[in-house]
Order: sequence, then C-alpha cells, then structure tokens
Amino acid sequence: LVRVEAGIAHSSGASEDDLAEKLKPLQSHPLIVDIKGKALESTAALTAKVDGWEDVRLGVDVPFEQTTRDVDVLGMRYGETEFRAIECKAHRKNIEVPPSEVKKFFTETIPALVKARSTNGVRPTVRAEFWTTGIIGADAKRAFDECKRGKHVDAYLWGLPEVLRAIPKSLKRSQGLVQSIAEI
Repeated sequence: LVRVEAGIAHSSGASEDDLAEKLKPLQSHPLIVDIKGKALESTAALTAKVDGWEDVRLGVDVPFEQTTRDVDVLGMRYGETEFRAIECKAHRKNIEVPPSEVKKFFTETIPALVKARSTNGVRPTVRAEFWTTGIIGADAKRAFDECKRGKHVDAYLWGLPEVLRAIPKSLKRSQGLVQSIAEI
C-alpha cells in the first residue's frame, strides 16, 4: 500500500503524506480488517502445509462450554495424534496485542482443542502458535507466561519478526504479504 501510495502521489501531484492521511480511515474499515486477517491466516496455513502438516484447515470450530472456539489454522499428522494450531492477529506493526487475546487462545481455545481431539483418554500433542503482525508487549508476554499449559502442549508467542522467520523461504511473496499487513 505504501508503494502504491507513492506511485499515486507522484502521478497526481499530491504528496505521499497527503495521500497517506486520506487513506488512514480505511485502516479500520471492516472489509480491510477482514482481508488482513484472512491473508495472515492463509499464509499461516500455507506455511503449515509446506512444513509437512496434513489436512490443514482454516476456521475450525471446537466445542467450549456452551459455545465454541475458533481455531484459525489447524493441521494434523501422525493419524491425528499431533496438531498444529495457529491463532492469527493481523494488527498494525505499532499496535500492541491485548493480553486478553493471548490468554483466550492459550487458556480456552487450546484446552478446548485438546479435549475435542482426545480419544480413549489419550491427549494429542499440540503445537500452539500465536502469530501477530503487531507488537508483543510486556503485558502480552506476562499473560503468555501465566498461562498454564499441559506437558502435551508446546506454545509459542510470535510477533512480526518471528512470524517472518517461520515462513519458509520458498514462500517469499507470503513474507512480503505479511509485511504489508503490518503496514496497513
């Protein structure tokens, strides 16, 4: 968007700052927010698939108390005994992740997934990843550290630098997409 802004500003005679200011209201437009979220989820799903996870799905609901919890990206392997669950938060690069988002994923969504996918009392192994294009601030880190996780859960809290490193080099364009998401 920044590159597009510069090109439009140059061709129209408007300054880049003027154009950026005019586009600011779009940052919180529901359609833009939705596109950013789905783009990050799609990148996470493609990453999981390239990393060898099978039956990778987007938007999987798992039962939780009287309702459900949404797993943004879910992959499995080894006959559904191992799962990779990724929560995606497409925030701007200067926005801190609310601790409540971190806490909800690790204390509600992941336990609900483990319970739903347990068979005959055997719990699956879960690789739980929280991806954001925003900032992992001290409060979010504290919330993550305070979340109790069973020995069957490997948990990761990743901001933009870690997310970019997680995306395979073969998905170079996806890395650029994630960087763009952080800018918008």
